[in-house]
Amino acid sequence: MKSARRLACSCLLLLSLPANAQWQRIVSTDKGGAPDVPAPHPLNYWTDDPIQRNESGDFCLGCHLENGHLVTKQDYKSDCKVTDLGNLANYPIKQLMCHFAGSSEVSTIFSTLDYKFILVQTGTDQYREIYHLQADATWTPLKPARIIDMDAESILATYDPDGGNGGGCSDGYWFFDAAGPHRLNFDAVSKAISQRLPHNATFTMNCWALDLDHQQIKTWAQRADAECHACHGIGEVTAHFTLSGAKAEPGTIEFQPDADQ
Repeated sequence: MKSARRLACSCLLLLSLPANAQWQRIVSTDKGGAPDVPAPHPLNYWTDDPIQRNESGDFCLGCHLENGHLVTKQDYKSDCKVTDLGNLANYPIKQLMCHFAGSSEVSTIFSTLDYKFILVQTGTDQYREIYHLQADATWTPLKPARIIDMDAESILATYDPDGGNGGGCSDGYWFFDAAGPHRLNFDAVSKAISQRLPHNATFTMNCWALDLDHQQIKTWAQRADAECHACHGIGEVTAHFTLSGAKAEPGTIEFQPDADQ
């Protein structure tokens, strides 16, 4: 009886949470992706037929290939897993990860594809997708999203390098309250770093530079007119920060110029 009462209370709490939060979804595919605010769906919207959740036409269903083959869902095998990541502000959070491999008939248009979707429960069997990553074979193996405890705050975080030499990635970081998820805001930290550097400098804030576990951003600065991502460096920056809700507040900013500067 106690378990049944706890379950009923949990469901009532979910149903009573505000429905007007800005549930913006991050979308990342090899063809790009624009943020949007999709409608909630039952969990089986993602799990029953995950190939239909593709945002960039990678599977080319219905295509007639040069070898005369008609591409159908039977040309693909999938291995999918749903994981409970935990609860933040009484919102249960799930992750769907899928690996797709194609048949020999579609090898000219497809090799492999991996999904990572983050879903937040907002009602009885109702979920909103806040993160949508489709990674092709060039990406390093995808890592699970996780909840990180940072002093008084707990943050949902996901980070995956894109496999390129430019240090790119797909990532997302959220603070939750009763209104739902809020993307972390690093504007104040970025401004503090800019004020610490020479006026002609630029720097990277996210991907490999952001270390939530140690609440710091460690990156290198380069001239704003640099002709490539790895040239004209001027030194290294280490910026410490604390979180107040979804807002990152700057702490100590250290700049170590290169010896030839």
